[in-house]
Amino acid sequence: MPRSVPRSRALGYGVGDSLVIAQGASRVRLVEHDDEPSEVSGIPAPTGAALDRSFHVSLEGIEGIAVDWKIGVRTCGLSLSPDRLHPASLRPKSIADFLMGLDSKLAIFSIQRHINELEGEPLLVMLPGVALQELWDLIGVTEQLLCAVSVMAG
Repeated sequence: MPRSVPRSRALGYGVGDSLVIAQGASRVRLVEHDDEPSEVSGIPAPTGAALDRSFHVSLEGIEGIAVDWKIGVRTCGLSLSPDRLHPASLRPKSIADFLMGLDSKLAIFSIQRHINELEGEPLLVMLPGVALQELWDLIGVTEQLLCAVSVMAG
């Protein structure tokens, strides 16, 4: 699939189409939320970034999907129709992580420092590119060490 084609367009989805959220990897679907389909409300213009290949669901949407589920299992007899749920009851109490985009790449490290130093909220900014570079640096050191050991053993 070309990098510039959003996932929704590549799969043939359009605004107003129904989409069933499933948990699992690839073609293996462990749990399908087919009783609570989502509706495609918009398709952003392609950016060429990895986010073009993803779907986004609001936090309230995720809460609505999970309202009659406990520990990964649908709760018997607790199924609620979407029209019986009040939007205020779907506001999450906390979130584990989120993505944030910036207009300026130069602002990345100052925003990271500002968020990491906030008092009152235990927040931590992770930069995936930096974390991957650190991982590759660690693997590189290990590779050099193993090469040295093999030279001494040989």
